[in-house]
Amino acid sequence: MMPATLAERPAGQGAPSVPARIDQFGTPHPNEPLRVGVRPADLFLSGAELLGVLAFSPGVNVLDDEMDDPEALRAHVRLGLLFSTPDGMDAYARLALRALRGESVGPNPPPVAYMRRLAAAVSRTFGVSVEAGR
Repeated sequence: MMPATLAERPAGQGAPSVPARIDQFGTPHPNEPLRVGVRPADLFLSGAELLGVLAFSPGVNVLDDEMDDPEALRAHVRLGLLFSTPDGMDAYARLALRALRGESVGPNPPPVAYMRRLAAAVSRTFGVSVEAGR
């Protein structure tokens, strides 16, 4: 945990100014980009992990007609990864496999038919199989 410091005076009243190279209002500085893309790491996901991210990540809702659209599925995976942790992805994978087998996964489980269609879409789009017996 980072240590916290209490300010002796409110910001703006004698507080140090922002360095000249940083634009506070969103206008690009002529010599510095405001943001750069960073790829922290490559992720290697199993079929079950992909299915779990698509079925259980917060904010991800794959509609039936999107299951036939590889770009839509990839966009949903990217969104799901933003809201997932490695432990969360593992938990989602276990939930997805249980839901695929028709086992109870909570008060509002996804229909087995939906999970089967989603598993087939994962296999078709990403070239990995989703094994319900894992």
